[in-house]
Amino acid sequence: MESLVQLLKVRLFDDLGNDIRFALRSLKKHALLSTAVVMTLAFGLGLNAGVFTMINAALFRAHVDKDPDTFFRVRAYYSDRFVQGLISLPDYQAYLAGRRSVRELAAWDDVWTTLGTRAPIAVRVAFASCNYFSVRGLERPESGRFFFANECSVSGSGPVTVVSDELWHSQFEGDPHILGKVITVGHTALTVVGVTAPHFSGREMRIDIWIPYTMWLQFKSEPWLTVEGRLNPGYSRADARAELSVIAQQQDLLYARRKTTLIVTNGSLIAEPHLRMAIWIVFSIMGALTLVLLISCTNVSALLLSRAAARKREIAIRISLGAGRIRLLRMLLTESILLATIGGVIGAYVARKIPTIIVGLIQFAPAYSLKPDWLVFAYLGGITLIAGCLAGLAPIAESLKADLVTSLKGRAGLLASSVGNWRTLDFLIASQMAMSLVLLAAAAVCVRAQYAIFAGGPGFEIEHVLAMRVGSPTDGWAFRRNLDQRLRAIPGVVSVCYAQFMPFEREDTEGVRTLGQTTGTGRLVSTNFVSPKFFETLGITIVRGRAFEERDTDSDHAGLFAVVSEAFAREFWPGEDAIGKVIEAPDRLRVVGVSRDSRSARYGEQDGPQLFRLQSPKESSGTLMVRFDGNAGQIERRIADVLYDMGSGEYSAPETLKSIMDRAASGFSAIAEMVLFLGVAAVGLAVGGVYGVTAFATGRRTKEFGIRMALGAVKVDIIHLALRTGAKPIAGGLLAGLCLALGASYTLAKLMKNAPFVLDTHDPFAYFGVSLLLILSSIVAMLIPALRATRANPVHALREE
Repeated sequence: MESLVQLLKVRLFDDLGNDIRFALRSLKKHALLSTAVVMTLAFGLGLNAGVFTMINAALFRAHVDKDPDTFFRVRAYYSDRFVQGLISLPDYQAYLAGRRSVRELAAWDDVWTTLGTRAPIAVRVAFASCNYFSVRGLERPESGRFFFANECSVSGSGPVTVVSDELWHSQFEGDPHILGKVITVGHTALTVVGVTAPHFSGREMRIDIWIPYTMWLQFKSEPWLTVEGRLNPGYSRADARAELSVIAQQQDLLYARRKTTLIVTNGSLIAEPHLRMAIWIVFSIMGALTLVLLISCTNVSALLLSRAAARKREIAIRISLGAGRIRLLRMLLTESILLATIGGVIGAYVARKIPTIIVGLIQFAPAYSLKPDWLVFAYLGGITLIAGCLAGLAPIAESLKADLVTSLKGRAGLLASSVGNWRTLDFLIASQMAMSLVLLAAAAVCVRAQYAIFAGGPGFEIEHVLAMRVGSPTDGWAFRRNLDQRLRAIPGVVSVCYAQFMPFEREDTEGVRTLGQTTGTGRLVSTNFVSPKFFETLGITIVRGRAFEERDTDSDHAGLFAVVSEAFAREFWPGEDAIGKVIEAPDRLRVVGVSRDSRSARYGEQDGPQLFRLQSPKESSGTLMVRFDGNAGQIERRIADVLYDMGSGEYSAPETLKSIMDRAASGFSAIAEMVLFLGVAAVGLAVGGVYGVTAFATGRRTKEFGIRMALGAVKVDIIHLALRTGAKPIAGGLLAGLCLALGASYTLAKLMKNAPFVLDTHDPFAYFGVSLLLILSSIVAMLIPALRATRANPVHALREE
């Protein structure tokens, strides 16, 4: 029995070797066709793997420089805090003790402040534990050193800093004597002890300066930390979570009514609870990639069908000599998979280049590595095998449908009879058209949405309003009054205001209800605490009533006034005047004004009900907004100088609201451009497939065309006949594609219902435009072989076949 099994294994491997050798001879014999097939598959597979490399690097992999398998991030959710995910300093210090599963545990927080004393610039600074760089996987700096342990021992013990390579070159001109130099960060003098390597992953949030976290008192009142670590060998992230959760429960005993829930992730973006909605991005792009791969496979199937027709005689001879159809199936499948494998090998090279090309096109520079890992190569191997099977399915089926008598006599080609019928090639053309239309329609919808976002605007001034986060180390009332006076004295400044949230980052409040409604029956409403001049600064029109005034801040009833949006008034008091109405949010407020609706919560969609409350002038931090006339760069520098002189230790770089909006929409722009890139690639493949199939079908009908021309047909008749034959599958494919595109648009709209922008997935111009583009492209692709056929000599054509 064992000898029989061994014999079968030898026979199986021997047959496989013979199949591979035969496939190689066949590829060599049809070198031109094989090259076209390999390059088509290489493009489809390489494009798939290349884009998947970017998705994997951006979303599924920890952004660290070494050994991501042992890296983890801790997120804490406190029952008594509104802002979640970050960890308090006492809790972090408690986690540092009594842990077996964790080798290292680092923490960091960040803040915007200034660098330099003369013409200071705004920079992002991280307060980091002394093991931060080792946890991030950076083994050695480009020059100098990292922090010593004693520099993180007690408060104020480490007046040193490590700067990024990028900051070293941009602000210090690559000064070789940077080490030991004293620089002023905020109002604190720090000694530079090291420079990080270029493209360090710790710059993921554009951090350029690192300071020991024991120096945080010099910059902000209280740190809330991002905690990251490395696992000990033999332990998992679940072990780390269980161990740290026990410590968290012990810490909860120190605070009344506090309960802490810990989540330990692998550090990837997709694992972050507040970013999991990004999964729709993966579904959308992977769906587009799948369509591109399927179009490549159908294109290859169409090319291989041309050889399948010629091989019917060969297959018939093999069958007549006793070859089984299963054996022939294995032989033909080996040939198809071999073609796909060669295409996959070339595709691996293409996959390494695609991220660089896309990054150049959409103009962003990630701090993390885009090199493919084992998951990318596993993905490439899987889709290569699938592509080989799919691409060879139709040609193999056509080859094995051989009629022995007809095939041995060498009669009738593949399309010689019943050209107008829906046959295999017609189905492949229709499939390519349908899938290309779906992908191109998605690209058109995204591009039109991108245009609508910026063309429509948010409904308030964005180009001449600067916004920045500010914080006061002293009394907020005195700080703001002094700041107002100094800012208004700057030439070009028109007005100044404050808000809890800047546009494009609104938060919700609980249970806003009208007077008389019971508790718990209200609804969530977007709420912002703003100062007088807010509506004037942003250019938001008050359609009824009045805006907040300076005298309101001095009134004993300042906290009782509210301004609501038109959408708020329509929803709560339809058909009534909102002025003077009373709401509870949860304080009792009286409406004094109604503002024009805007579009700041979701790009392309009118905001829902909005409530504006008067902000206390004693607030120590918030968003400062300045409306100006003139050059934005000069105003930004003057504002930065004023903030520095006034001792504001924490503030972000002044930016126009337009810049903030552009950056917020950049993620969508990148997705739109990537989908457009895939759509153009799909159209190129589809048109190439139409050309190849038309050229093959036209070639098979050379004899028919010769007879028609001999009987008096003119060139226009031949062109019309060729186009009419190809028009049927193209029209059918476009019709099917429109139905699929409508279904896909409905699914996409469901996936994106919580996204920060809106797609008009029922835009008729998008579907009409892409359909017209595919029709014109297909006509051009069919005209080329049709015109070539009209130049044939009828006498020579009659001698064909």
